[in-house]
Amino acid sequence: MMITRLLYLSLWGILGLSCLVNDSTLQVGADTVVVPNNSTSTTANATCETAEARWSDTNVKEVLDAWQFTPEEQARFLELRIRLSDIDHWKNDPAEVARFIKEHNFHVSKAEEMFRGMIAWRLENDIDTFMERYGEPPAIFHYAPLFLLRGLDHDGDPIFVERIGVLDGWGLYQRLGLDAMMDAMRFVSEVHTSREVGIRTEWQWQKGHYERVMGKRVTQFTILIDLEGLGLQLLRPAMFQLLSETARIAQDHYPGLAKRIVMVRAPRLFQMAWKVAVHFYDDRVQDKFIFTTKEDYLDILSKYMDLEVLPDVMYPGGGKGSQMPGFFEKIRMEGGPIPKDMSSSSSSLQQEETNTALLSDLTAASA
Repeated sequence: MMITRLLYLSLWGILGLSCLVNDSTLQVGADTVVVPNNSTSTTANATCETAEARWSDTNVKEVLDAWQFTPEEQARFLELRIRLSDIDHWKNDPAEVARFIKEHNFHVSKAEEMFRGMIAWRLENDIDTFMERYGEPPAIFHYAPLFLLRGLDHDGDPIFVERIGVLDGWGLYQRLGLDAMMDAMRFVSEVHTSREVGIRTEWQWQKGHYERVMGKRVTQFTILIDLEGLGLQLLRPAMFQLLSETARIAQDHYPGLAKRIVMVRAPRLFQMAWKVAVHFYDDRVQDKFIFTTKEDYLDILSKYMDLEVLPDVMYPGGGKGSQMPGFFEKIRMEGGPIPKDMSSSSSSLQQEETNTALLSDLTAASA
């Protein structure tokens, strides 16, 4: 095993190409670790390393250690690296490429096709400059409870929470419109996944918090979708359009992030909604879903994490969790209706064209 690993790493060295925050704590299980900071910089850091630096022996070894690939899997990972050697982009990084090969069960051609498609999408849509141009979502978006938890799961991996049941999606849509909501979701995706490029220094949770505690790069996430409070407002056609578009972007351009997706406290209404929503996800993603009810969700979640890492709004009386330091600390975990006096800086407001019976539309779409 060691000889094989060293052989792989020696090959990586030949293939190189080109292109803080305050002291904090991070909860690992029931333990809280203090993370000291020696940097005084508060400016954005969009440094893009050369490909040679990204694919250094040290970085590749760290990625292989984190993912625990078998020798055969490492060989396919190496083959994908060689196939992508013409791509001079900061995303051509061992930590990024590993997600693509893992997501496609080490099918090199499929992973290559998806990776090239992702690069083309980023270039065509100027995604690499999006964060600089966009800044951050308007304050009204702080009412959208989409956030990373400070605590980690049993594997030491991050937990991303989407409290869809208490998300005032219709209120956001009326104030912002679809385009502005898509921009806000793109912002969350970049902060969620990007290690440093395009991310303000104070928002670099991977480098500034996770890596300093765990001593490794982020691999995958446990994703919790809390459906407690789900109502008819989120079953409007416009909301399904938003879900369809964001799901497609996530699967095509941010693949391999989720190792499991737990649907938490799903009400009966969700069964009808899922008949429509399930078609937005590829088979490989559908296999990651785990469904729980209000009665069994804590027992199921305890298999994957210490329940104390959950926020009180998800584990009343027992949850002690909070948001990951950085941007996500601005997010209201409780969600709820958008205040009527809350203004929006967006001018691209859109209106849904119909007020027809929601259940009739939903039933027809799922037939």
